[in-house]
Amino acid sequence: MEFWQWLVIVFASITTLVLIVFLYAPLRRIYYEKNLVKIYYKNVKKVAYYKDFYLINQLILNVDDNQQIHIDHLLFADKYIYVILDKFYPGKLSGKPEDESLLFAFGHGRKQRLPVVVDNPLKQNRTRIAKLSLLTGLDLDLFISVVLVNDDGDFLDIRDDKKMDYLVQRKYFYKLIDYIEKRPLSPINPHQLQEAVQSIARLNQRDLVKKK
Repeated sequence: MEFWQWLVIVFASITTLVLIVFLYAPLRRIYYEKNLVKIYYKNVKKVAYYKDFYLINQLILNVDDNQQIHIDHLLFADKYIYVILDKFYPGKLSGKPEDESLLFAFGHGRKQRLPVVVDNPLKQNRTRIAKLSLLTGLDLDLFISVVLVNDDGDFLDIRDDKKMDYLVQRKYFYKLIDYIEKRPLSPINPHQLQEAVQSIARLNQRDLVKKK
């Protein structure tokens, strides 16, 4: 092989490496945004499987003729029903849990951009829970709100002491459910829980939406 051919190979390799470095973050973000529910589903399914909990994935319910609520995962545990919202924040999320909006700064370290205003996912999920409670007739106190987020984000500024609303990274999700389910409360009646699962499953519009 001639010298110029070696130069072409080296140049092509370096170019490919540079492209991978620069495109990794945006391509990863696009992949996560398009496959978020499927990716996070693995974490939720693990809890449902090992704890023997009921799970409804991608729940769509009609509120009225013009409004629907979409729930990424609904996990029926022994003591609570967990309404889980999947979110991906590749950077730092900050603010107070009770605020209508939060601040999100894309990136990390020196490459972090100026923060922008985003909707508060804790508020969003709590609104869904209120509507779900009205639709099903289930007590509002049975529901725990969980916003499931990526492991590599910065969420240390988001604190909530209400014990009914949580923002948690994927790697801590199993531990969170285990911790909450250890609260000194009587479990939900198994027969009533099964009826609730079946009733909500019948209301699910997911398959109907896919067929349209």
